Amino acid sequence: MINEEDMEKAINELNAQLLPNYRQVSEKYSLTRITLIRRFLGLCTSRQEATSLHYKLLTDTQEEALVNQINKLTIRGMPPTTHIVKNLVEEIIGRYIYKNWTAHFVKRYSDCLKTIDDYNIIAGNMYNWDEKGFLIGLARTLKRIITKKLYNSGRIISAAQDGSREFISLLASICTDGTALPPALIYKGASGDLQDTWLKDLNEKQHAYFASSTNGWSSNAFGMAYLGVH
Repeated sequence: MINEEDMEKAINELNAQLLPNYRQVSEKYSLTRITLIRRFLGLCTSRQEATSLHYKLLTDTQEEALVNQINKLTIRGMPPTTHIVKNLVEEIIGRYIYKNWTAHFVKRYSDCLKTIDDYNIIAGNMYNWDEKGFLIGLARTLKRIITKKLYNSGRIISAAQDGSREFISLLASICTDGTALPPALIYKGASGDLQDTWLKDLNEKQHAYFASSTNGWSSNAFGMAYLGVH
């Protein structure tokens, strides 16, 4: 079996010679002269490199991006399955990959990939939390008849959208085990007080949290308060 460390030293020594002395270098590192010549001339690769090239379907840049994406999903509490990784790769290269490619990929990058097993994280401790802002109170748009002169003047911008608009934020958190935290709604209110109209459609059997901010947006303080009650 070839000692790859000795082979690397031998090739470096040959590169430093004006006229490569294959016999002397091969004897020095106990290597087969023919194998050393072929490796030095690039006619063959190491077994590890050959295996890597056989299993690799992505460029180094693409593989690095895939590893980063897997780690991002894992950190967010959504570690991808092998089927999801397989779909991602097939979308990148535009063709199907063979059955065991994902397993070989994970094995080659085992030192780079973060897995939930490393930290003994159970499904009940993995959550996906997000916030979404949207407008409410928009009535349906109506067709209007106006003159071209007024339209071009820009004086009717206020009528471009019918109905009143109000911005609110929704906070939601879902657990990997299928449970979910009650949602939180943040309305726009300068005083910070809640209005009765915001709560009139609330079902008493359902749980939800309500708050207000000057612009209806969420903040770190709102997020911490929302998560802190559980």
